[in-house]
Amino acid sequence: MRKSHSMKKVKVTFMVSRELWEEFKRLIPPGERSRTLSGALEQRLHVEKRRKAFEKAVQFSHKLQEKYGVLPSSVDDIREMREELDDAGERVAESVR
Repeated sequence: MRKSHSMKKVKVTFMVSRELWEEFKRLIPPGERSRTLSGALEQRLHVEKRRKAFEKAVQFSHKLQEKYGVLPSSVDDIREMREELDDAGERVAESVR
């Protein structure tokens, strides 16, 4: 969603404290204000989407736990698989040399 330069624009009105607006005007030059606010909104939306996805994943994990109980951790299995892949990759690299 970074193609905001080619997306249709809309003019919006919203309220902020006078102090915040004065500081914003002092720090951000006139030609960069809309782009700066748009970027800040994009970043915040990205954070909110990730937060909501995480909450949904936690809720789903609770449902799984209710249905199946506490499942064993797969951390050690994943670590072992990564080590095996790293070893295999090193062997392939050595055989090419």
